[in-house]
Amino acid sequence: MVEETMISVIIPTYNRIDSLRQVLQALVAQTLPDFEVIVVDDGSTDATLAPAEAAACPFELTCLRQENQGATAARNFGAQRSRGDLLVFMDDDIELLPHTLATLAARHAAHPHAIVVGTLLPPVEHRGAGAALHSIKSGGDAAIPFTECFTGLLSVRRDDFFALDMFQDPTGGWPNWDDVDFGYRAVKAGFALLRSEQAQAIHHDAAALNLQNASRRWYRAGQSAVRLLQKYPEIRPHLPMFFDKTPIEWGQDAPGLVLKKLLRRVAVTSVVMMSLEFVVSVVEAVAPNSRALQKLYIWVNGGYMYRGFRAGLEAYGPLPASDRARQNNLQDLE
Repeated sequence: MVEETMISVIIPTYNRIDSLRQVLQALVAQTLPDFEVIVVDDGSTDATLAPAEAAACPFELTCLRQENQGATAARNFGAQRSRGDLLVFMDDDIELLPHTLATLAARHAAHPHAIVVGTLLPPVEHRGAGAALHSIKSGGDAAIPFTECFTGLLSVRRDDFFALDMFQDPTGGWPNWDDVDFGYRAVKAGFALLRSEQAQAIHHDAAALNLQNASRRWYRAGQSAVRLLQKYPEIRPHLPMFFDKTPIEWGQDAPGLVLKKLLRRVAVTSVVMMSLEFVVSVVEAVAPNSRALQKLYIWVNGGYMYRGFRAGLEAYGPLPASDRARQNNLQDLE
């Protein structure tokens, strides 16, 4: 029975006390009657929840603290201290809609051998062109590839989580791709990955506030992705966003891919990037909801991801040889 499923909600947090309070307030409105919440403070330097605030929550709230080790370690720490049969991991900027926990419990009752990812929506004020800055896409109630496994809102049965050796940090960077790593290991172990359209939450993503924040995140994501692909070279064909960011392999890359890589080299030069960012500032002022602005965001963020990826190659070394035949089959890049 769904009603008998005890849920543990695990929230890592770092220097976001106001956002965390908003997250907890949304949890008060959940229709599911019985769940616990575990907040893991990853060594924050700002204010923390007062004991009186924790005591006022209508659900059981446990506040833990660890020395700054990153969100991956915080999630695992919270899971180890949890009591629930079903673990729900969410970030400290995720505002659940009232039915979401009940929906996740129902999805796991229907699919016992599955990991479920929720649907994240941008705030109302960012649902125009600015929504393009969000890195997480919403989707249907269907199977998804491991590359769309996101820890912003993810649920997994407790026994399955520990059988998969919890979350792992494959890169040591930030973002560290621990969600894609977890999804890949889960799929290899025979689990289904599902996205529930009904398990909804609003994502108050700080990177969506302006292009500078988004670009910084994409740069770091590109940089740390090098280590991900060094650990799992076999997943390279599943991440087409990096196809045109690797060095040209003459005699192996398809002609279309060579052209893409050459064009990307030109597109990330300082002159081009500065020009694009200037155009963005103008379009934001005169046409903030235009489709053109969405395209500009994508181009600029792609350029920063390229720069980060190349910085990662310089710092960590080249990628292992990939399955060239499979990659060339995917040369029709987006």
